[in-house]
Amino acid sequence: MGTTKARKPRKAPLVLSCAALAMLASSGWSHAEEAGQGSPESSVDAELGPDGIQRLTVTLDSYSYAPNRIAVRAGKPVELLLKSVTVLTPHNFVLKEGGVSIEQDVSAGETKTVRFVPVKEGQFTFYCDKQLLFFKSHREKGMEGRLDVRP
Repeated sequence: MGTTKARKPRKAPLVLSCAALAMLASSGWSHAEEAGQGSPESSVDAELGPDGIQRLTVTLDSYSYAPNRIAVRAGKPVELLLKSVTVLTPHNFVLKEGGVSIEQDVSAGETKTVRFVPVKEGQFTFYCDKQLLFFKSHREKGMEGRLDVRP
């Protein structure tokens, strides 16, 4: 009797098309979701520095801001450090209420700074208006937050 060599099954090559990459990017996959963590609503007061500027770092992730609720005082300058932790997906920070007009793009892995002086007290919505092709906008996927301007 002869011996027969067992054939090893061939491995199919992994090919990701542009459409597959786009779907992955738009799906909102992130390390937070992989770990089973959502983006719980958090509220943080901007810290007032000795120079009179209110400062806070805001993290932009796949499709969330952290914190997503920011409290500042009216009439005092605000400086937000916008830090993107995404690998592929660009985001932005849009705030067009309460006498403030900001539209700052933040590419994947970048950090940008926005400065403004809130003049009107109240609650104002900030959001990301980026959108890939025919998919929902990032705002529609929940990427928005609230700026609370206090006296």
